[in-house]
Amino acid sequence: MYKNTICSLSLIYANYYTGRGDYIETFVPFIATLISKKHYDSIKVTEISNDFNLEYGIRIDYHPMITILTRCRKRKIIQKHSGNYLPIWEEVEKYDFSKIASQELHNQDQLITKISEFAKTKYNYALSNEDAESALIAFLKEYDLEILFASEERSLLPDVSIKKKDLFIIHSFIKKSYESKSDLFQIIVRSSTGHLIANSILYKEFDRYRSNLKKVCFYIDTRIIFRLLGFEGNDRKIIYKEFFNTLQNEGAILYLFSHTYEEIESILYDSLNWIHNPNYDPLRSNSVTRFFIESNYDKLDVQRCINNLKTKLAEIGITSANIIDGPSKMINTLFNVDEAKLHDTIIATYKDNIPNFDETEKEYTIQKDIDSIAAVYKLRGTSRPRTLKDAEHVFVTSNGALAYAAKTYELNETSDNFYLPACLTDIFIGTVIWLQSPAKIIDINIRKIIAQCYSALKPDPRLVSIFMRKVESLKAEKKLDENEYYMLRTSQVAQSLLIDKTMGDAVNFTSKLPFEIMDEMLKDIRKVENMRYQEEKLSHESTKSRLDYYQHKNLQFSSNIKKYIKYLSNIIIMLILAIGAVGLIFTIYPFFSVPNKHLSWFSIIIYSVLSFLSICTLFNKKFRQNIELSLFNCIHRLVFGKNDEIV
Repeated sequence: MYKNTICSLSLIYANYYTGRGDYIETFVPFIATLISKKHYDSIKVTEISNDFNLEYGIRIDYHPMITILTRCRKRKIIQKHSGNYLPIWEEVEKYDFSKIASQELHNQDQLITKISEFAKTKYNYALSNEDAESALIAFLKEYDLEILFASEERSLLPDVSIKKKDLFIIHSFIKKSYESKSDLFQIIVRSSTGHLIANSILYKEFDRYRSNLKKVCFYIDTRIIFRLLGFEGNDRKIIYKEFFNTLQNEGAILYLFSHTYEEIESILYDSLNWIHNPNYDPLRSNSVTRFFIESNYDKLDVQRCINNLKTKLAEIGITSANIIDGPSKMINTLFNVDEAKLHDTIIATYKDNIPNFDETEKEYTIQKDIDSIAAVYKLRGTSRPRTLKDAEHVFVTSNGALAYAAKTYELNETSDNFYLPACLTDIFIGTVIWLQSPAKIIDINIRKIIAQCYSALKPDPRLVSIFMRKVESLKAEKKLDENEYYMLRTSQVAQSLLIDKTMGDAVNFTSKLPFEIMDEMLKDIRKVENMRYQEEKLSHESTKSRLDYYQHKNLQFSSNIKKYIKYLSNIIIMLILAIGAVGLIFTIYPFFSVPNKHLSWFSIIIYSVLSFLSICTLFNKKFRQNIELSLFNCIHRLVFGKNDEIV
């Protein structure tokens, strides 16, 4: 159903990456191929826009299509005659990419089939190819608001209606493909990057955003700071470090309003109060608190984060001098915004996206956002900037709905068709900058995709809250012991199993689920213990085998040594006997006597003792054995370097 859409996005990326030109140029081969297929005699804008949507699954409205056709005229693919666009066929053929498209369609077929197989194998869930395509489109559209807030056009991608389970499958599949380094992940990356590039065509004034950033002041929103500090995972931290480095390398200056800094501190202190608090409710907590608790931070860890906040901010270029007060609302009141109207616009936008949005609960945060946007208007004064450089002051947020609300407010308050909004999203600014570098945009997009998937695969607060309440209930009913209760509440494995078994949807939660998760965890523990046992068993068997081998070698060695020692002991005994015999001769025959009388007597005594020893040795078996044993132990120590003598 939507295979052509996904394929077309991948082809947009391919055209851009191979150096065909800018974001407009990437669409030229699409028009040439469509002309070749449809054999237009003349080209009407509305007709080719409709055919483009049907053929490629991408919606290009009237004004963006005019921009593309104008580029096609420059490439002499078409010409304008009497108000009509006419094909120039010899040039059309040069840009036709039908063969490349056929290969890309094959890749998409393979991708969709693998997604359906993954759903069946891992989750025993029947996901049709059509539903897999719809879910992939929904995944790509997740960041539309962050990118499209400044455009008056609709999304390029078709509207799809999917089940929550289907989108969960896509996130899980992408995560697995990334971790296994599958080629399928690269297909998804190409389509996602193509989506970013393609959206650029929707901005009539896109080039105004691509101006020099030197001395442009960017005021950073609270959540971006938390992401930069790593409180939403390491992948997001890397993305935002890259983003900040890019801004600074472009000459931009980073600021933090003092009221934003106060909000950051307030959230951190609030998180500190919830650490080890039995009344903690993940459904009502903010993302930073959930991060601390899920990451097993204790109060000392959070307090350390608070104490080091200014140091960490200074490391990213926001020193104490860059934390500033917003301009007073009491001075130059002419430049004050209508905060009541802006507030109502923000609330209306949030409720369009989240029907059950609780404005009372978020009132503090909303007011801080209004303070930031109002401060930027005040700093701009009478200026109505038409480029990013002229803007000088921009509030940067990760909240697409907030940026869209600010843009809506501006359109309602001014008759000016275009001027640069006071509030831009980080993704929009990053895309504008990174589109100038194909290598960089794909690297950043990979990180964005992974951060998006990892975040989506965490249990949502409502699901966690239901699970925790059930665990508490089971403990109160004494159906869980202390160890089981602790494991279910604190283990990351329990959280992972919870989202896998419910596929991220609280609707799939059952009262039996805590027991199923506990059983699964115990199985895993037993499996790990069994693996350790088997490893130890193999290690012991290997050690025993080596020991048996060395013992066998030792016995062989000992046997051989004993044979040689017998020979050696016999030689020693023969020498002693010989010495004894010589001694006897010295004793019996005086002509062998030493001239010195004292020395003569000493010699006689020595030889007599040797004679006695030789006779004892000859007839004393025990003595001979002691000699042999002493020799054996001496050689054994020399060879093996041990003191384990045989006694």
